[in-house]
Amino acid sequence: MYTTRRSDQISERSYLKIMAYRELELTLLSARDLKNVNLITRMDVYAVVTISGDPLTRQCTAPDPYGGRHPCWNATLRFAVPPTPAAAAGACLHVLLRAERVLGDRDVGEVVVPLADLLAAAPSTASGPQPPQLASYQVRKVHRWEPRGVLNVAYRLGPVVAPVEPPVMAYPVSVPQQQPSHPAAQAYPPPAPRPAANHAAEHGAARSPPPTSGKSNGRGPAGPSQIS
Repeated sequence: MYTTRRSDQISERSYLKIMAYRELELTLLSARDLKNVNLITRMDVYAVVTISGDPLTRQCTAPDPYGGRHPCWNATLRFAVPPTPAAAAGACLHVLLRAERVLGDRDVGEVVVPLADLLAAAPSTASGPQPPQLASYQVRKVHRWEPRGVLNVAYRLGPVVAPVEPPVMAYPVSVPQQQPSHPAAQAYPPPAPRPAANHAAEHGAARSPPPTSGKSNGRGPAGPSQIS
């Protein structure tokens, strides 16, 4: 298993920063005069919303089973978008309308709105919640300019959230020495000497040989005889 070294983790934490952003609160209200892509049955239309088609930002509404060509959702979605029109250059809000069907869903039309236009119309120094702004956009055939109806939305932008830099963790420069797996042997003082009486009692006192007489004991020559 691949493991990241501690030095690499410190480097990533040092340079990791969260970009500044604003929250876009988008409410899909309704649509009208949509082209009917079903031959017989009524359309159950739902919306798929992304930021520039990024699948990580994909959010959907529930289909309207009663609206047909004039669906109504009143669904609110929230996205993180760049804070200024310059930072949002080239990015767009993409709304894809689809009809739910048993044999496979089918595209009805799409709406593409540049994020720079939404940011330019919103105050940049807003403090506190702002009232939503209403807007209507032409629904067109996917990748075509053919009109397919009108989409009604409401949106508002939150205040700019400043970038946050995480604190850098401090680690010691020197590596501590590795502790031995077993504790070192401790030196103990030598035992105190025991009294002679006790030592003799334990091991037996040294006895002097018995005095010898002039008589032989039958096992060896007799000791020296006394000369008168």
